[in-house]
Amino acid sequence: MDKKTYRQSVRRRMKELSRDYQEKCRREEQVTDRLFLAEEWQKADVVAVTLSMDTEFNTERIIRQALQDGKTVGVPRTFPAGQMDFYAYDSQTKLTRTSFGVLEPETDRLIRPEQIDLLIVPGVVFRDDGYRIGFGGGFYDRYLDRYQGRTISLIFTEQLNNDWQPEEYDRPVQKLLIG
Repeated sequence: MDKKTYRQSVRRRMKELSRDYQEKCRREEQVTDRLFLAEEWQKADVVAVTLSMDTEFNTERIIRQALQDGKTVGVPRTFPAGQMDFYAYDSQTKLTRTSFGVLEPETDRLIRPEQIDLLIVPGVVFRDDGYRIGFGGGFYDRYLDRYQGRTISLIFTEQLNNDWQPEEYDRPVQKLLIG
């Protein structure tokens, strides 16, 4: 199977999981609790994370806790040619919905890669060794090429699949927290 086929298969499973809202929330809470206890989270002053969509791992609690803890939160904004940067986000930040349906911040408060202590990397399919199949745009793989800090992905068991080989441009995350 190719990456597109794996991506489609796991996205169907994620939609099924999202139909059982209570189960999805329970599992997200367990993983998020483990994140908050992790050394990577405890030591981070600047956390970069996506604004999740419905079938993805919900990041709302993570963002809320980071702001409550006094951490700086960065959320991504995408640009042509598969480029992406993170911008400071708080409850006052105005958001715009992209043509892909993703919310992005309207701010000029850029957070450079070297300022980010912890990058929470989204994805669709993951191998045990941290390699991932993303949503198809290559934004995170390109960003990971220039990011040297800590990386974690928060995933569901439905997203694990070791039956594919990463390509030379794929970049693994350092730690998976699985629910």
